[in-house]
Order: sequence, then C-alpha cells, then structure tokens
Amino acid sequence: MKKLIAFVMILSMLCSLAFAEDARVANWAEVEPMLSEMGLTGDFTVFEQLGLKIWLPNGLNAVEVSEDDAAAGRLALFQSDDQTASFAVDMAKAEGMTMDQLFESTKAAEGVSDVERLTANGLDIITCKNESKDCWSASLVDTDSNMITFAMGPASADGSQAVFSIMIASLQPVSEDNTELVPDSDGVWRCYKNGEFIEKTGIVDFQGGRFFVVDGVLCSDVNGLAEYDGQWYFVTSGQIQTQYTGLALYDGEWFYVENGLFDPNLNGLVDYDGGRFVVANGRHIQDANGLWLNTDGDWYFLTGGQVASSYTGLVQYDGAWFYVINGRLATDFSGDVENDEGVFHVVNGQAVNEQ
Repeated sequence: MKKLIAFVMILSMLCSLAFAEDARVANWAEVEPMLSEMGLTGDFTVFEQLGLKIWLPNGLNAVEVSEDDAAAGRLALFQSDDQTASFAVDMAKAEGMTMDQLFESTKAAEGVSDVERLTANGLDIITCKNESKDCWSASLVDTDSNMITFAMGPASADGSQAVFSIMIASLQPVSEDNTELVPDSDGVWRCYKNGEFIEKTGIVDFQGGRFFVVDGVLCSDVNGLAEYDGQWYFVTSGQIQTQYTGLALYDGEWFYVENGLFDPNLNGLVDYDGGRFVVANGRHIQDANGLWLNTDGDWYFLTGGQVASSYTGLVQYDGAWFYVINGRLATDFSGDVENDEGVFHVVNGQAVNEQ
C-alpha cells in the first residue's frame, strides 16, 4: 500500500482533471498523458468476460480467487505484496434494476457515503464509499443486466480515494477488433492493429472514444454533423462527442443531438445556449410562431421557433386572447390585463371578455 500512496500527491491533483466538477465526466485519453509525464507506472488489465479493461498501478498483483468467492460472483482479486491493499471485481444479476434505480438505492443504503454518478469513457458509473467494508466501489449495469462492481480498499488509508479515482477514470470498453489510433512522427493519427497499419474506413472505438477514420487515417478535419452507415453523429476534430446533448448546426438548419447522435424521434422543447427551442422529429422548427403546446402539457409563446421568455403580455390565438408570462401561458393567473386593444379580464390565463 505504501508504494501506492507514494503517488497520492500527484493523483490528488489529477482527480480534479479526471472528473469535471459540473458534468462528472472522465476521459482516459486526456488523463493518461499526465500520468506518463509524471512517471506513474501501471498497465491495463482486460476482463474479456465483461468486455472491459481498467488501468491498475504497479504494486497490485492478481491472486487466486477462492471457490466460495467465485461462486458468489467474484471474477478477479488483486493485492499488494504486503496484502495491505486489495482490488476486486464482482458480478451479480441486476434483477432488472436500472442505473437510475441503482443510484437511488445506493444513496439510501446504510453505511454508504460519497455517492456520485459519473461518466467514464462513455460508461455510466456509480461510485461510493462503503464504510462498513472500508472500501471504495464503482458499479455499472451492463447490457446483459449484470451489475459489475469494482472495489478497492482500505478506504480509510490516506490517498486511497485519489488512487481509486484514477483507476475508474481508466475504465473503458475493450475494442472488439483491437484497433488502436497512434500518432505517427508526422503528427497524423493512424489505425494500427497488432502493430500493423490498417486502411480502415468507418468508426474506431479507442480508449473510450469513438473516431471517424478514412483509409486508416483519423479525420481530424471533420466537424459538426457527419453521417456514417445511415447514422448522423456530432463530431469535433474527427471524434464523436458522446457526452454532448443539444442542438447542432448543419447546412443552415439546427438538429437535436443526444449523446453525440442525431435523434429523429425527439419532439418538444430543447434547452440550448440559454434559450428554449421547439423541435419536431429532431429538427428545429424555425418558422414556429404563436402559442404552441409542448409535450409537458404547457403552452408557450414562440417567435422564430424559440420561446419568447422575455415577453409578458396578451397574445392572440385561434380568435381568443391569452395571457403569457415570460413566454409561458399563465394558467394560474386571473385578473385584468391591458394592451393596445383595451383592458381584458383574464381567468386562468384566458381573456373571457374585454372591459
């Protein structure tokens, strides 16, 4: 454990970089170069059964899992040479539990603290401190409804949280075809498989990111919406922005993107850049004006496809007058309202007669 704690000062500084305070997002491609520059050594361990891999610092070595622990779902166990630190991987049936439900149940569990939900290399993960077991743990639910848990202890050791945070920042899916993106001496990123250059065209999954490549070369000049195999992706410098959800401009129109992928099924209001915009079939309706019924059951006053959040007053719709406050139909308002047409008596947001 002492060898691991020697890294703590540096790791503590890196924790703030590994996980953004607001979005709680980690990308190993950004963290890994910092570790190398500071002389931190370790290597990835692949769990083929899970389709995942994780970086472990030198000093944690694989040990045999007992038959009882294996029967209970333990897949792997690692310990320091002096057996003062350990790292375990367990799998259990999630019994239909979603990540939302797992997050709530973890927060409500006794003896658990520091519960966080984050995204590491595209994986939805819940981390916490288990006081009763004196360990840090990270859990996720895979596509086969298995709950995978990574745990490291003792949590009471100084710096253990920093070490564990970096390890979880490395957790990522294993590329099915072992394709890697490598920067060559000319600064161009190219595809390699088992050390050999390959002229691959399509999308490459690498170190938790997804990248557009053509003839084995990263498309670093591709930005915005880009199509591949019938799907449209939001891309920056050739990398699919899997963490981005919002509107994206393409050929003079705006489209709704969720987790980096165009969503043609979205209908309703979308918050973007401080405004609220109406979207139908994933496309911003720029010519939508007047009162509009949103999917949440509320009516909004639109101008140019955007909620007129700065407007308060009467608007006409279908031959009647309605009272809007900050761009939203004021169904909870009753009283007299005046405009250029006169004074109107309003009941529950609708003018019932002109005074």
